[in-house]
Amino acid sequence: MNGDTYFADRTGKSGITNPELLLLDCFYSGSGMPLGMLYDEDFALHANLAFSHELSDATVRRTIETWVAWGWLEPPEEDDGYRSFSLTPKGGAVWESERQPLWHLYCTDAQYSRQATNTYWGQIISPSRQTAERFYRTARQCSFFEGKIQHRSRRTRVLRHCREVWWKPFPKAIEIRFLLEENTDNYQWIDWSIYEKARRWWRTPSELIELRQVLRLSRSSQRS
Repeated sequence: MNGDTYFADRTGKSGITNPELLLLDCFYSGSGMPLGMLYDEDFALHANLAFSHELSDATVRRTIETWVAWGWLEPPEEDDGYRSFSLTPKGGAVWESERQPLWHLYCTDAQYSRQATNTYWGQIISPSRQTAERFYRTARQCSFFEGKIQHRSRRTRVLRHCREVWWKPFPKAIEIRFLLEENTDNYQWIDWSIYEKARRWWRTPSELIELRQVLRLSRSSQRS
């Protein structure tokens, strides 16, 4: 994805520049972001993009300080020696005004271990049951998690007042949890072709942008 495509769908309502929106995108999930990961030199790597904002380090620092003063970002916290910044509900509203996220198609994934039982688990959370189920089915098909999903271990529950995106609490969300079987002898790489073909969800701003394109093409083909 190039820069023209990346910014084509922004509304422009916030008045911030494209490079500034690229910075703001990094905070969408609500998790803390160290200042050092926002600097231009390694930004594209951390953001998993083919381009960067091309702002000087001093400009990045001034922008972040301004957003803290405006109440868009929480004052920094020290995290393992790094100054970490997080989006506030006010900053989240600015981001929403630009990106107009399709929250019913949003989902997150996680993988963790339980040392007490020496087991490994996967997790999918979405405000929509349909989205969570679709992601789960695709994850099984494309080897998305590190370890084979044990379908019989699957557990589904409703989460009330879910703060998976802490500045944007969902009144209700669906969580799917499952046991993962380690396969140390034959590692399975993610089949991204299966993932992208089935994807009708987004986990990142770039996936949201791509999803909008897919949905537009689908609507266009249905009309013709």
